[in-house]
Amino acid sequence: MLRMLRFWLGAAILSGLTALDALGQDSFDLPPIRYSDSISKDPVAHLERKIQRGELVLPRDPQFGVLPGLLKELNVPVESQVLVFSKTSLQIHKISPSNPRALYFNDSVYVGYVPGSSILELAANDPDLGAVFYTLDFAPLAEANQGVQLVRDRGQCLSCHATSRTENVPGYLVRSIYPDASGRPRTGTSSYTTDYRSLFQTRWGGWYVTGTHGQMRHLGNANCPQGFSANFIFNPIATWSH
Repeated sequence: MLRMLRFWLGAAILSGLTALDALGQDSFDLPPIRYSDSISKDPVAHLERKIQRGELVLPRDPQFGVLPGLLKELNVPVESQVLVFSKTSLQIHKISPSNPRALYFNDSVYVGYVPGSSILELAANDPDLGAVFYTLDFAPLAEANQGVQLVRDRGQCLSCHATSRTENVPGYLVRSIYPDASGRPRTGTSSYTTDYRSLFQTRWGGWYVTGTHGQMRHLGNANCPQGFSANFIFNPIATWSH
């Protein structure tokens, strides 16, 4: 009887510890998804395995490094380029209105490039895991794939891309902010998560926008002056070109 009691007591303690451990995990890291522990089958993961097996060598462009070869390999058109100058991503110290981050995309992959940086930011769709995030670090070496390091993110990107803004699962996020002259979100202002429901006047804060739109106004191509009021006027920024 005592032996049976010890058995059930031990099982109860173990069950309790397992439950407590589960409470410390994100829901997407629990069964059946196991986001962090699962091997991804997204396009970037396939590319990573080809590099590791020596089946793929990313050519190096003198100006843009491995970016052109990477876009070609992932079937991401250069014409998809959009520019964001707000300091709202991994490389905030390198991004500014005069040095914006370029984003390239297709239906499955996103690639982020900051001029002068040796780090590329990638995100891709996995059929089971959803959005999976990576960084590609390429040292300025001339030898084939030497110095190329493609690493799957294990939490840094998810601090923004797995929050209430993405319904608490790993996902993509488009933000519109009130940027100061350096591109940093202005203290004390709101920011907007952009989707198909967003009002035109709340879109593209911290982004460069081209085209015409009649009398409608958006938040793009401008920064927010110090001490603005509810009826503030943005300072226009000259459109950047590369």
